[in-house]
Amino acid sequence: MRRLPLLLVLGLSVLTACSTVEPEAPDEPEMFGETSRAQSSLVQQDYNFELRWDGAAKCPTCQYTSYACSDNTGNWNGGVRSFTDPVKTGWVVMSVTAEVFGRGYDGGFTTVLLNGHELGTFGMAPDPFRRCIGCESPEVESRMYDPTGVPGYRYNAINTLTLRPERTNCYAAARIRLKTGRPVLKVNPESLSFGSIAVGTSAAQKVRLTNEGVVPLVIDAMSVPLPFKLTPVSLPFTLMNGASLDVTVTYAPTADRVDSGILSLLSSDPDRGSLPIKLTGTGGAPKLELAPAALDFGAVRVGTSSSLLLQVKNVGSLPLTIPAVLTQAPFTVSGLPPGGSVVQPGTVLPLTVTFTATAGESSLPMYIQAQGSATPLAEVSLHGTGIEPAIAVAATALDFGVHTAGVDPVRKTLTVSNTGLDDLILTAFDVEAPFTVESGLPLTIKAREQANLTVAYAPGTDRAAKDLILRSNDPRTPAVKVALTGTGVEIPALKVTAPDGGTALEFGSREVNSVSAPQALTLKNEGAGTLVVEPIQAPTGFAVTPAGRFSLAPGATTQVQVTFEPPHIAQFAQELMLSADGPGGSIRTVLLSGQGVEGKLTATPSALSFARTEVGNSSKAVQVTFVNSGTDTLTLSTIAVAGPFSVVLPKLPKELTPRDAFTMEVTFIPVEDGATTGVLRVFSNAPSSPTVVKLDGEGLQAVGRMASDVMEFGGQRLGGLSPPREFALFNMGSESLNVTAVNVSGPFQVSGLNVGTSVPPLGNRTFQVSYKPTEATAENGVLEVQSNAPRAAQVTLRGTGTTASMETSVTALTFGSQFLGEASQRVVELRNTGTSPVTITGLDPVDGFSLSGLPLPHVVGPGTSHPFYVVFEPPRPGDYAGSLAVRHDASSTPLMITVQGAGVAQGLTVTPGAIVFGNQRVDATSQPLSLELVNTGNVPVTVAVTSSDAAFRVDASAVSGAIAAGGRASVPVTFHPTRTGTVRGEVRVVPSGGGLGHTVVPVEGIGEAVTVEGSGCAVGGSGGVWVLAAWMLARRRARRGPRAR
Repeated sequence: MRRLPLLLVLGLSVLTACSTVEPEAPDEPEMFGETSRAQSSLVQQDYNFELRWDGAAKCPTCQYTSYACSDNTGNWNGGVRSFTDPVKTGWVVMSVTAEVFGRGYDGGFTTVLLNGHELGTFGMAPDPFRRCIGCESPEVESRMYDPTGVPGYRYNAINTLTLRPERTNCYAAARIRLKTGRPVLKVNPESLSFGSIAVGTSAAQKVRLTNEGVVPLVIDAMSVPLPFKLTPVSLPFTLMNGASLDVTVTYAPTADRVDSGILSLLSSDPDRGSLPIKLTGTGGAPKLELAPAALDFGAVRVGTSSSLLLQVKNVGSLPLTIPAVLTQAPFTVSGLPPGGSVVQPGTVLPLTVTFTATAGESSLPMYIQAQGSATPLAEVSLHGTGIEPAIAVAATALDFGVHTAGVDPVRKTLTVSNTGLDDLILTAFDVEAPFTVESGLPLTIKAREQANLTVAYAPGTDRAAKDLILRSNDPRTPAVKVALTGTGVEIPALKVTAPDGGTALEFGSREVNSVSAPQALTLKNEGAGTLVVEPIQAPTGFAVTPAGRFSLAPGATTQVQVTFEPPHIAQFAQELMLSADGPGGSIRTVLLSGQGVEGKLTATPSALSFARTEVGNSSKAVQVTFVNSGTDTLTLSTIAVAGPFSVVLPKLPKELTPRDAFTMEVTFIPVEDGATTGVLRVFSNAPSSPTVVKLDGEGLQAVGRMASDVMEFGGQRLGGLSPPREFALFNMGSESLNVTAVNVSGPFQVSGLNVGTSVPPLGNRTFQVSYKPTEATAENGVLEVQSNAPRAAQVTLRGTGTTASMETSVTALTFGSQFLGEASQRVVELRNTGTSPVTITGLDPVDGFSLSGLPLPHVVGPGTSHPFYVVFEPPRPGDYAGSLAVRHDASSTPLMITVQGAGVAQGLTVTPGAIVFGNQRVDATSQPLSLELVNTGNVPVTVAVTSSDAAFRVDASAVSGAIAAGGRASVPVTFHPTRTGTVRGEVRVVPSGGGLGHTVVPVEGIGEAVTVEGSGCAVGGSGGVWVLAAWMLARRRARRGPRAR
């Protein structure tokens, strides 16, 4: 610290009095000058300006306009002067120097603060004579010790300089010098190019970041997009001036493409706060492309070869290595050098693939190894078909059978197929008589096709057997043999014989539309060849079985059955024609004869209806007459009746000559209610047998039924009677149902159904059944209604006896003290511990207590619970107690819950309503004034007493604890002004809890200054002695040496 010689001559009579002023808004800084800066390379810059205090007197020595004194006279403002930050954005204040101009009265040390942070301290010599000999200009300085610069300095804001003296002194100005610097970020290189990098690999490069400034550089953020990556750096990172940081960027391409991005840097460099570094790279990869992707050689004749070209292209950006090509027979590949081949980007490797045909289709993959490609093993589908003809015949033997010698040639078809894939050429047919092939040569058969050859046989008088040799271009089967056979005969014959050895059948008389017993015709083949008997057409009135075509081998016999079936009354004489084909084939005739007659049995009437008859009784007999209305005598063999009917039978068998008749009586005996049908059948030898008579009648009977088989009553509380359940008894019959007995078992009761009750046909009668359980378990019973119906009507009765029991989760609730106007609640559970539902029917409340969450009436199911709330909300102060009654329909009603609580109220009065202190010396404390707090409630009150202004001080020690009910507390309030003028504020009294609001007490006082006698400055000193002492001390220091800094 340096000290200037005092140039001020102090005279108590010439100093003008320092006027008292209110604090002013911060002044704009006065700029004394600014160091000229270079272009972008400038890294340091100084700012110089002066802050002044405008006091009451002008110094004739230093010519400063005026001084302000620290005893609050003049424009002192508490020693505070402000200036606006002049520093450019991004620059850092490295040091602050403050040179203070002033003169000492009482001397002592003065502390200089910047925004509350201490810059330094200097001392001033006392001047007992208060003379202005000269201004002292002690200097204090603060230098930077971290990247943020001088502690407490406010950038882009108002900064405050404060002088804090120990004693009374006067000050004129403070000359401020700000030394600033900036960080400078240098990047090398400013872009990164990775070139081509194979996909799946990576490459790394470094970017060097250097701070060429004079203050630390803060790197706040670094980022790159994928597929670029950064080596992690702990951010924010501080780079000291002159230091460097290497940042590693890695490029790991994921696809064959060009990638670009930006390495974004955010730093504290004011010119390059956001710095982009361009990143580029190419994801390279060899890429295999095959043209074509598959090779199809088509059809190639077996034993020959065919070749196709396969182009292996590298459409990627890096060389493609083909170390090997893998194939299997019948495919081979050529064109790949030993050891493989490297295919440069954009070039082609031609490969020749050869197919050496073997019989049939060949489909195999060919694999191409490709190192570094996305498809390291490429597949090419190879397909080819080796073709050749293949002969096949449908039959290896043809038998022409037996034929009459000398007839026209007999022909058969021989199918020859080409099962191969090449044309089959038939070149020769080697065959001998009596066989020939009636097809031209050469004969070409396409692949997978066939041709029919016509083979002819000219029958002689004996058996012939020869081989037909088919010659073709089939390399595997050049000759195929087919055996040919045939037999020629001269006199074949068909012999037909009747049962009596003749060639005629006599059937005698037969009723019209009836079938006679069959008679057999024997057919024998007496020739040497097989005969085919053509379908037999039976003449009118006759039938033949079998009638279809059939074969008859040489020497074989068979029979056909002939029946007589006259369609009407007549004499029938017909010829049956038998036609045989084959060697010795001919037509034979058989004479058939028979007489058609008629016999017919007629019933009168054809249907019988009976009157309605009670079940178990017999109806009146009804007659039916049977007449032979035919032309032939009839024999009655059997008479049968079906259903609940009875008939008086004649002696059987019974004969009826034409026009003869007999009568029978039929009765109806019903066995159940409702309509019934039956049938009377008379069997005879008449063609229309049996003769049928339909029977019908209606049985009368009552039928009792219940509406259902089971009646469920569910749960019913023990000792109680269930509500009656309505039921119905139905009469499903055709006669009135008369009740003869009503029987019920188990704990059930019946009403509305008595003995003698009658239910009309198809009607019903309702009645009631009730359940009164006797045990707490499942119970069953049976209701049986007996009547004139054959079966009693029954229903099963079921019910379950249940119990009812209720309890609460608590039997007593204590709420304690509760402020008026507030409510507290407790949860209680109602629990149904029985097996039947319980209904909550009512509540008996207690003063101050209520229930919520329990609607009425409310049903609680068995085994369940229902929560509700008991609420305590006292309407007035005092104790509350009682029992809440919960009423229900179970036996333990009501449930009692004891409740108790206390209603409390807070009250607080604060006096006086305002406090006025009057005039009070600045920086001195007044005598205390008391604030009286009185608790007018019935519970203790806790309060907090605070002041809105620091000039008014509250001693809250008296209210550190609660104020007892009826008690009081005194809170002292003092006034300590720090400036002149009127000061106003508030003292707030804030109770906690109880719903009391806070009380605001206005406070007011006036701060005033005192006057330093003899100087014109209000400093409060005694005068010349102190001024003289200060002057003498200053002269002594001036003789000792240079001024200190």
